[in-house]
Amino acid sequence: MDNLIGKTIGQYKVVELAGKGGMSTVYKAHQPSLNRYVALKILPEYMAHDQEFVHRFKQEAEAAAALRHPNILVIYDIGEAGNLHYIAAEYLEGQTLEQVVTQGGALPLPRVVKIVNQLASALEAAHQRGMIHRDVKPSNIFIGPNDHVTLADFGIVKALSAARLTRTGTLVGTPEYMSPEQAEGQPLDQRTDLYSLGVVVYQMLTGQTPFTAPTPNAVLYAHVNKSPQPPSLLNRAVPQAIEASVLRALAKKPDERFQTVAEFAAALEKAARQAEGELSAGLYGDARQLLAQGKAAQAQSKLDQLRQLNPGYPGLAELTAEIGRQAQAEREYIEIAKLVRQARERAVEFSRRLPNHPDPEHVLGLPAARPVSQDGSRVWSVLRLVGLTLVFGGLMGYWVVRGIELAGLYVFLQGGLWAGLLLAGGVAALGLNVFAGRLADKTVSRMVVLGSVALVVLSFGMLFGLAAVMDIQLELAGPMLVMVGYGVLGVGLLGRLWS
Repeated sequence: MDNLIGKTIGQYKVVELAGKGGMSTVYKAHQPSLNRYVALKILPEYMAHDQEFVHRFKQEAEAAAALRHPNILVIYDIGEAGNLHYIAAEYLEGQTLEQVVTQGGALPLPRVVKIVNQLASALEAAHQRGMIHRDVKPSNIFIGPNDHVTLADFGIVKALSAARLTRTGTLVGTPEYMSPEQAEGQPLDQRTDLYSLGVVVYQMLTGQTPFTAPTPNAVLYAHVNKSPQPPSLLNRAVPQAIEASVLRALAKKPDERFQTVAEFAAALEKAARQAEGELSAGLYGDARQLLAQGKAAQAQSKLDQLRQLNPGYPGLAELTAEIGRQAQAEREYIEIAKLVRQARERAVEFSRRLPNHPDPEHVLGLPAARPVSQDGSRVWSVLRLVGLTLVFGGLMGYWVVRGIELAGLYVFLQGGLWAGLLLAGGVAALGLNVFAGRLADKTVSRMVVLGSVALVVLSFGMLFGLAAVMDIQLELAGPMLVMVGYGVLGVGLLGRLWS
């Protein structure tokens, strides 16, 4: 029937194909008299020859047209043109729920509840007039602006009082959304729509229907004989109370389900509020804990989730202010640390250019930065330690050997006294050098270093004086080691001037 595009049927000019269903084809058409677009639902020509079916079609269309509800598709007109029978209904802009789930997967719980409340309201209105839909599925549910829901395709809805119009053995509906009693061809009541709505909710929560199989008969068999997989196994975010409500709606026996769609919707909303409260409390607690650990950015992320879930949660404003203050403090700390690093770098460069000028870091009260590498400082430290060791070894070794050779206690003690004085001079020089390293003022530090070098020179001179008085041969191993040691120690001490 695609050749209908561009033609006029009744008072409607067909514009384009909008979709195809099991019993009809839907076109977008224009109604010039009211200057509006309509959805024109046309029966296939081969079905138009079945007078009983045509009668049923008109009967159900008239019943649907009598429904007036914000969430039910409005029927404008019912008519025929030649061999074509049609229904003109409001044309809806937006997406079907099937498209929404296919594109985005599982929906957030608050959105699911909002959609279900509107669907339940529409179905409840139909049920109160003795009508059942019998084909509740996502492709018959339109999602408009602000998630306004419209339930469409009451073309297969029949009045319960006109059940005799449905042929025995005729299966009407979509297998993935059929109730067990509908699959078995049993008499139906409003609880079959409740089951189908449960399947729709299951799909909104998990992204898939409870039962899938290669053939329609296999799907119908699963509806009758198999238990659906718990939704939480497919989506761990589904709360237990929500899962229990959905599984109750999918009970095999109608008496074990909720008895009305309104009851089902109320149970879902109650479970959602409970889950929302628990989740909100968890997010608030997590944000508090992260804030106490100084993780303001992560706390803000939790806070954003909480604000989206529950904008009016108690304490939200206060926690927002606290996170803001800590975030500001962290930004200030980072900025100050950056400035301090820059100041240190400038201080080092300044000291290199003007070594005799007071150290800028001393004014700031900061630990003095050293322009030399750590490895360089270690070299001078090793030289000082090696020098003092050579002095100690040379002095002790020489005087012990000399005392033994002369076998005189007086000579041994006198030599040991002079050796101790020489060693004390080296130790004192090293001590002054260590003290100089702790001074913040570089000028004073350099003066102390020069003092330590002067002690080494004095000790070196004392060694030559002692050699002349006591007739010590300086070319011997002991005195030679002492002289080398003082030389190495002096170089290590002078290294402080460059560090």
